[in-house]
Amino acid sequence: MPEEQLRARAKELFDHHYGNKLQMFREGQLDEYKDYNIALEQEAEWIKQLINLYSSQLSIRDWDALHHLDIIANNYKVT
Repeated sequence: MPEEQLRARAKELFDHHYGNKLQMFREGQLDEYKDYNIALEQEAEWIKQLINLYSSQLSIRDWDALHHLDIIANNYKVT
């Protein structure tokens, strides 16, 4: 499989689980994701992209974007 397709599959998994590796593990997809060897810097960029995407969709009539942002925030709390 070409490198671009591998990276696209990794991003698909990452986005589906909002970058949460515990959720990937629970669904049996963590080993597959780890096989793609995605750098932490790339994951940080993907999280920024998700935040920007859902931030742009915020609306008082559609709470889905807020729900997605809440999930991301819960996964990436700074302690």
